[in-house]
Amino acid sequence: MEMDLLVSTDLPTRLRRAIAHNDAQELQVLNPIIRGLTQGLVRLSELEALDAEVARRLVFAREKARAARRRRVVPWTS
Repeated sequence: MEMDLLVSTDLPTRLRRAIAHNDAQELQVLNPIIRGLTQGLVRLSELEALDAEVARRLVFAREKARAARRRRVVPWTS
C-alpha cells in the first residue's frame, strides 16, 4: 500500500518523504535527482511537474552537458 502512495505522490513530496524517513530503497531511486539538486544542475521548480524517471533523465542530460562544456566539446544535437 505504501509503495502505491509513493508512486502517485508528486516528486517534491516523494523526495522529502524519502529523506525524512531515510528510506534506502527510495533514496537509491531518487539519488540522481538529489545529486542534481545539490549540484545546482536542476531546480526543484523544474522538477515539480515531472515524474521520477523524467527528472532522472533531465539530470543525466544536464550532467552530460556540463561534462561536455568542461571538455570544451559542443554536444551534438539532433
